[in-house]
Amino acid sequence: MRPTTAALASHLGTPHVVDVVNDFGAKGDGVGADPITGDTVPIQNAIASTPKGIIFFPSGTYRVTSTLVIEDKPIILAGEGTFASEIRYEGGGDAIVFKGVTGTKVAGAGIRDLAILGMGTTSTGAGLTLDHTIFTAVERVLVRFFQGLGGVGLRMINEAQDVYLAHVLLAECDVGLIVNNTFQVTAVDLMVNQNTTGGARFESVGNFRWVRAQ
Repeated sequence: MRPTTAALASHLGTPHVVDVVNDFGAKGDGVGADPITGDTVPIQNAIASTPKGIIFFPSGTYRVTSTLVIEDKPIILAGEGTFASEIRYEGGGDAIVFKGVTGTKVAGAGIRDLAILGMGTTSTGAGLTLDHTIFTAVERVLVRFFQGLGGVGLRMINEAQDVYLAHVLLAECDVGLIVNNTFQVTAVDLMVNQNTTGGARFESVGNFRWVRAQ
């Protein structure tokens, strides 16, 4: 049974949930609301219209053709699981960026229960970037197929801080994980597999704990 937005709000402890399909017109059918841009515009509208809370992706495949930027907002992108809700990225650069503004870190944002899939041999950016964030959670997320032209699964940069990763798989990218100028990261059951030029790269990192769940 598909969870309602009210059920999600209760479960995740936040009062505000919007649905990219029912509230903003995304299709999630692998084609999208527009034959050229797919579901990009409905999802961007959901991000622009939501000051905080959850943006919910019901089960489906969402074509996205340009970067989704969550800037200075405590927004959680939530799906129904990595085998149910997937964002298929067909653009250049990064697929999803959580970004703080100059002098202010974005706090309390995150992503869970979603797959982010690249274009395979023509991907140039990262599936997910955390840029100048604090208290960010990435849980039960798959990032795959960002490879060919310097693609990266997950990138943390620019003083990203207090990041929690749980049950994340970064697979079949050029580089699975890049951590640069980042502090206080806890990774529980983080898997970095079958990446073509490198699994994980660490540069200027403070206190990265990589542990297995008990």
